[in-house]
Amino acid sequence: QHCYITGGSTGLGLELAKQLAREGAHVTIVARNQEALQKAAQEIEAERKSADQRVQWISADISVAEQAVAAIRRAKADFDGMTPELIFTCAGISYPRYFVTQELAEFDAGMQVNYMGTLYTAHVAARLMVHDNVKGKLVFISSTMGFVGFAGYSQYAPTKQALRALAETLRHELLFYGIDVHCFFPGNIDTPGYANENAMKPDFTRELDGEGAKSPAKVADSLVQGLRKGYVYITNDFNTDLLRNLASGCAPSNNVLLDAIIGFIAWVGCP
Repeated sequence: QHCYITGGSTGLGLELAKQLAREGAHVTIVARNQEALQKAAQEIEAERKSADQRVQWISADISVAEQAVAAIRRAKADFDGMTPELIFTCAGISYPRYFVTQELAEFDAGMQVNYMGTLYTAHVAARLMVHDNVKGKLVFISSTMGFVGFAGYSQYAPTKQALRALAETLRHELLFYGIDVHCFFPGNIDTPGYANENAMKPDFTRELDGEGAKSPAKVADSLVQGLRKGYVYITNDFNTDLLRNLASGCAPSNNVLLDAIIGFIAWVGCP
């Protein structure tokens, strides 16, 4: 399989690429920083199951439509016309501040990277899959904030909730073509980006957020396991699973009996 990962040079995207390489996949990673991409590609190559597996990197700003489209078309061309079968949109940014202190440019940047970057990538990928009759998967990376919003995340939470709505909508449409759509809602991930967020995060937001952050490798494993189980909405902690149960919309249940129990707990805990 050919796996295509935006935000693949660091954090969750990089660890996901390594895990997929260990399982035998061809991998394309996309990000802006060429030096980081080169280093990441070397790390991914070291994890390959077979020397026949191909790893490539593409420098592009996926928040710019033309670059997002060109990147995935180049990925296909460089793999001898092999349309990527698994698309993971890991690129994202967060500037946690109070609404009245936030700069408008930060709202624009968040929407362009987190939402539009995913939309641009998904749009061209879906078109290629339909044209080439590829029964692939689109996997959007949202967040716990995709289900809830609280103080300090006005720049971030709306973009991640928009991804949930996009995933739910596209799941209905793309079923006609045999294309699956999934959305992942991880909690805090221990990455350089998370450290940068904490440096600017208001104290009240930090208290609500808690101190715990999981390693990118563990989070990547949770995502892969959720895909194997066929979950449409994938979580990696119990608190987020409570929120998923409360706000699942038209997404199918992961486990009818377990979700009924979780739903009752969520109803009591989040009246």
